[in-house]
Amino acid sequence: MKEFKFVNAKTVQEAVDVLAELGDKCKLVAGGTDAMLMIRDGKWNDLTLVNIRDIEELRGIKLEGDTVTVGALTRLSDIESSDILKEHAPCLWGAAQFFADPTNRHSATIGGNVGRCNTVGDTLPSLLCLDAVVTIVNKDGEREVPMSEMLLGPGRTACGPNEMIAKFTFKSQPHSAYMKYGRRRSMALSMAGSAVSIEVDDKGIVKWCRIGVGNAGPKAARAYKAEEAMVGVDLNSDKALEETMYKVIQEDISPRKKPRLSNWISGEYRRELIPVLTKRAARKAAFGECMLCKQEEA
Repeated sequence: MKEFKFVNAKTVQEAVDVLAELGDKCKLVAGGTDAMLMIRDGKWNDLTLVNIRDIEELRGIKLEGDTVTVGALTRLSDIESSDILKEHAPCLWGAAQFFADPTNRHSATIGGNVGRCNTVGDTLPSLLCLDAVVTIVNKDGEREVPMSEMLLGPGRTACGPNEMIAKFTFKSQPHSAYMKYGRRRSMALSMAGSAVSIEVDDKGIVKWCRIGVGNAGPKAARAYKAEEAMVGVDLNSDKALEETMYKVIQEDISPRKKPRLSNWISGEYRRELIPVLTKRAARKAAFGECMLCKQEEA
């Protein structure tokens, strides 16, 4: 028999006080889109569920100068409709467009998506390529963790049992894009995803780029070697771009078979798929909508 207690935390202080007292004997619940799955599968039992859904200070999207702040309790539907993110972080805005379905987007939060640390999480590659910083709070105060150090492995983050994610901050990156491959346009787990932020000169030569990949290993991660190799590449050259993507990015990824994906989406298939998505995301980020992208999304 599954037994739970329930606490309704209305402020950050109330939430971190409960976390400090109970630690791993409690679980935070905001959107709750994964909570019932964890309970049904027997992974959560005999716990205190701490509802943080009503903490308004952890919700919202702000632009101050060239810095964007997204509260941990910001819903995916709010990200999907945000003009700020559409202009200053189109990769994150794009990730929300095809996240699950409208009902889930109205409940799921960006903090929950990161906190679950599932390699198929749609927002993770985008936050990685944006060089986002995660603000984590506990009873004694707060600390900042780069997104690149936040994800430790399946279901594990740098956020301790007595801590909670408060917000994400990053610099404006108008030239960024996210590409996801799934079997449907909605309610589809990401079989592979790639987010790219990039800067090119007036001839289309890459000056710098950041690449975040999802479902390419045990956790979403930066493709550091591919980022380095992309500098100096002509995005107008199919041959140069493909050689970089297909050869170098292979060193950054180690996709494995996923039990929640169908058998034909093997690690080998995704190893071939991720370079294609990264190539398209790079061009979309640098040049905006292209025919290739429009055909893929049609």
